Amino acid sequence: MSKDDVILDIILGAIRRETEAFRYYSDASKQSPYPETSALLRQLAEEERKHRRILVQEFANVKKLLSPDSQEQDDSLLEANRIRYHLPAELPFQRVRTVPGIDLAAVSLPTHFISGDYVESYPVHLPEGADGQLGLLLSDVMGHGMEAVSLKAGVRQVLGEIADDDWERLSQADRLVESLNRNLHPLCQKAAGFVTLCYVLLDLQRGEMSYVSAGHELPVLIDSAQGQERPLEGNQLLIGLDRDQKYSLERASLRAGDMIVLFSDGIMEAFNPREEEFGRQRLVESLIESRSQDARGIVKSVFGALDDFLKNEALTDEATLAVAKLKEVGR
Repeated sequence: MSKDDVILDIILGAIRRETEAFRYYSDASKQSPYPETSALLRQLAEEERKHRRILVQEFANVKKLLSPDSQEQDDSLLEANRIRYHLPAELPFQRVRTVPGIDLAAVSLPTHFISGDYVESYPVHLPEGADGQLGLLLSDVMGHGMEAVSLKAGVRQVLGEIADDDWERLSQADRLVESLNRNLHPLCQKAAGFVTLCYVLLDLQRGEMSYVSAGHELPVLIDSAQGQERPLEGNQLLIGLDRDQKYSLERASLRAGDMIVLFSDGIMEAFNPREEEFGRQRLVESLIESRSQDARGIVKSVFGALDDFLKNEALTDEATLAVAKLKEVGR
């Protein structure tokens, strides 16, 4: 192994360990019977998440520096690869597919087409006639510019092939994510980038959601009747790091009125002029306050809360939000 490979291998190992530490602290915070300990564990999980993001960016930087055709980039070029925008007055809602019983709405900013975020929905109709299943996917390419767009295109291509030829895999979140990881691994290595991804399958007949989170923020599950979050567990390794990674399937029960929310970290990591982070807790509070509205209304309320928080400060990362509200379960 060359010295260059050793350096990259060390960074990849560090990313893996940060992911494991994040998962441990996050899961432990939900199991702790003491609020003080739970708060401390959540804080530690947040620190590990930030460390992982720094390491992923460092891996990309080092790989570019070690590339034989790498060239020095001036400040203007680096600036061109950054994004900076304000929330629009009218949100550009995506056209999404759904199934009877699920009210679905999604927005991806600054634009659905030129962005590292990708959100899609898949009504699943299996040969045996099972109905009432909906797959939701949100991926986030770690980076900006054309490399991020290229990786996002790879995600769309692989998913498109699966949707055309293997609908059964869409009903098995673990198999789907493993397939995506195998297919995207070469592209991730070439682009020196990684993909975080969450895939959720909502099954109305069984009253159950199954999901896999590959390095992505876990979905928010809101119990509308109780007006509180039901915490989820199971954050796993991000896409593109280990081609042979096995992903485990997580499950949670569903009831009519429940709300399932997927989001990118551009929302959670938005900062106001005081350098305060919007954070997951503010997101959850906004979702609970708006739970009586339909899916579009909830999305508008969350972005409205974010806009108030930002106080005209610009966003510097893509911000994507998808809300699925269950109108009926067990039909």
